[in-house]
Amino acid sequence: MLQSLVVPQSPINSSTAMKSKRVDRDDDDDNPNGDPSRAVAKRANVIEQEQKLQEQEEEAEQHDVVVMEGESAGLRLLGLLLQCAECVAMDNLDDATDLLPEISELSSPFVSSPERVGAYFAHALQARVVSSCLGTYSPLTTKSLTLSQSQKIFNALQSYNSICPLIKFSHFTANQAIFQALDGADCVHIIDLDIMQGLQWPGLFHILVSRSKKIRSMRITGFGSSS
Repeated sequence: MLQSLVVPQSPINSSTAMKSKRVDRDDDDDNPNGDPSRAVAKRANVIEQEQKLQEQEEEAEQHDVVVMEGESAGLRLLGLLLQCAECVAMDNLDDATDLLPEISELSSPFVSSPERVGAYFAHALQARVVSSCLGTYSPLTTKSLTLSQSQKIFNALQSYNSICPLIKFSHFTANQAIFQALDGADCVHIIDLDIMQGLQWPGLFHILVSRSKKIRSMRITGFGSSS
C-alpha cells in the first residue's frame, strides 16, 4: 500500500515567511506610493513629537539655568555682605565703599526675602561707613506722610484685610510657623521686613496666650513704609 508522504512545513520557515509579510506590509505603509496622505500624516506626527521633545528639553535647560543663576547670585550677595562687614570692622572703608555698589545691584527691598535682607544690611553698612568717615550719621531724608494720609492708608488696609481671605490665610500660616518655631522659648524677637501697619501680629498674640509657658519678653522690629 502506497502512502503519500507529506513533508511538514518547517515552523522556522513559516515564521520567517510571516515576518517577511509583516515587513512588506510595514514597508507598504511607509511607502508613499501606496497612500501618500497617510505617509505625510505619519511624517508630520513624527516631526511634531520631535519638536515637542526639543521644547521640553529647552525649557528644562532654561529652568536649570535660572535656578543656578539665582543660587549663585544669592551666594555672591552673602559673600559680598560678609566681606564688606569685615572691611568695616577693620576700618578699611575704601574697600567697603567699593563693595557697596555691587551689593546694591544684587539686592532690593521689594523682591525675595534674601534680597530684601541684603538691601537692609547694605543700608546699615553704608550708614556705618558714613558715620566712620564723618563721625556722625543721619539717615536719608524721606517724605513722611501726614497723619490724615497715614490714617487713610491704615483704614484701606484694614478694609482689604477684612474682605480678602488670602491675606488672613497667609498671616495665619506664618503665625503658626512662628509659634512652632518658638519651641518653649520665653524671649522672642521678630523682624518684619514689611510690617503693613502690623496687621499680622494681633493674631500671633492671640495664639501665644494659649501657651503653657508664657512669653517673658517679645520684641517686633518693623521695616517698610508704615514703620
